[in-house]
Amino acid sequence: MLLFAAWAESQFTAYAYDHARTVAKPHGRIEVRQGWTITYPTHTGSLRAANHWRGLTTFVKVRTER
Repeated sequence: MLLFAAWAESQFTAYAYDHARTVAKPHGRIEVRQGWTITYPTHTGSLRAANHWRGLTTFVKVRTER
C-alpha cells in the first residue's frame, strides 16, 4: 500500500502510528511478528471501492519472519 511506503520514506514521521512486536520459538524456529497501525481517516477516499469501506479509519501492516 502506498500509504505505508510514503510513511517509510518520511523516516516514520509522516503519520502517528502504533507498533507491536513478538518473538517466539515454536518448533525450534525463531518467529518474529510485527504489526503497525496508522489511524488516518482522510486516506480512505483513495482506496479502490472506497464506498465498500465506509467508516474505515485505521490501516494495518503485518510482517512475519522465520
